[in-house]
Amino acid sequence: MAVFSSNGWANLGQVEFSIFSVMTAGNFFKGLEYRKADAEGRRVAEFRKDGRIVAFFPDKLDIIVDFDAVAGPKVKPSRVPSLAEVDELSRSIQLDASWKSGVELRPAELIGPPLTDKPTPSKYGVSWTCSFQVRAKSVPLTEHLVVSVLGPHKEFLGRVTFDLTSDLIPPPGPTK
Repeated sequence: MAVFSSNGWANLGQVEFSIFSVMTAGNFFKGLEYRKADAEGRRVAEFRKDGRIVAFFPDKLDIIVDFDAVAGPKVKPSRVPSLAEVDELSRSIQLDASWKSGVELRPAELIGPPLTDKPTPSKYGVSWTCSFQVRAKSVPLTEHLVVSVLGPHKEFLGRVTFDLTSDLIPPPGPTK
């Protein structure tokens, strides 16, 4: 099972692109439920799997970031970018990951460098993917993983966020 990120948009030079990601960890997310449970008269965020409370992410997470370069409204004149333009763009961008708790961000540890696939033509433009792993040992499930896309000079271009508290839907019925 995969957890989907928010969607993002960015542009660099004459190329506009969408950003979308998925996060997997073997079967970890299969059957994981998010609940708001009453504990001692308080509302508490709680994750459960197989009837047990789960508090932390597994040791590592696999992240796949999909990019689609398209003809968009921000770049004039609107046109589908060439394969050569997107290939140059895909080699120039950088990915960064952070854990977010409230308004605080702290760096996430990437395991090895991101791997980037060669861009390929798609129905609406040109697509490519980057994949990487993040060390997540002892990170609470209530924290969000933020993946930032940076330009060649480390300028911020866009980001996507994984938020399990909004991505996992509680099962119907009363909470125990």
